Amino acid sequence: MRLRLFNLAAAMSAALCLAVAALWVLSYRASDILVYSSGGGREIRSLRNFPGTLQYNHSWLLVAGSKWETPEGLSYRRNKFGGVFPQLPGWGGFAVSDGEIAAGAYTQHHTSLRVPHWAIVLLLAVAPLRWVVIRVRHSRRERAGLCQACGYDLRATPDRCPECGTRVPAGKPANMVTP
Repeated sequence: MRLRLFNLAAAMSAALCLAVAALWVLSYRASDILVYSSGGGREIRSLRNFPGTLQYNHSWLLVAGSKWETPEGLSYRRNKFGGVFPQLPGWGGFAVSDGEIAAGAYTQHHTSLRVPHWAIVLLLAVAPLRWVVIRVRHSRRERAGLCQACGYDLRATPDRCPECGTRVPAGKPANMVTP
């Protein structure tokens, strides 16, 4: 059961890794913005795909009676780049911003978190790479006649591993043992 869950998690992680890598490439052509507005237009959460980074923003208005001109619910838009890309101060593409902006009749509080695409791809690639390492190790052990659990040589004791006690399935030679 654990192996099936790991296989599923590795497959999902690989798919997400490829999706983020595609977003990374596309981020240099256009800015994709997914916006969720709630609270009668007083609160906005957005996920923005800027060049080389993903940025999460959470903004809300602090003055009663004011609201943004954003439709309630989920919306999406794509902006082509033609101007300057806004940068948050940060290191290596990572940044956190928190503060208030006074604009006319209202005050907006905002929180932003920016993470570079390369960091997300690297994190999501761990499980698929581990899956590949496990598969290669099992394949090599099987061809060499080694125990799948511990790697001990089974040529002298083909029915059971003397090191860890793992049984070899009946009818399989030592070099055909599978986990």
